[in-house]
Amino acid sequence: MIDELCELIQGEDGLLVELRMELMFNDKKYQRIVELLNLLIGEWRKVDAIPKKAMLAIVDLMTVLVGNNRYLSEEESLKVEDASLEIYDMLMTLCDTV
Repeated sequence: MIDELCELIQGEDGLLVELRMELMFNDKKYQRIVELLNLLIGEWRKVDAIPKKAMLAIVDLMTVLVGNNRYLSEEESLKVEDASLEIYDMLMTLCDTV
């Protein structure tokens, strides 16, 4: 599951490449990322650590979502902003388990 998440985020045709190169937000890939994150966060609530590979992909995703929207159309920029807030909120649910 982590490998699929990383590929969807950082792969050659992942969400970040499309954002950086094509200046478009792929809703389908994003929804799959959210699905996987929900499943993984459910697992991570039961343990004390998050695998490095997953965390690095998430940090990369959040960095691009927060800092890359100035080059996007207004519509795409709003999608990216909403996505960054949604993922942030999802990750903050892990704080409830600390």
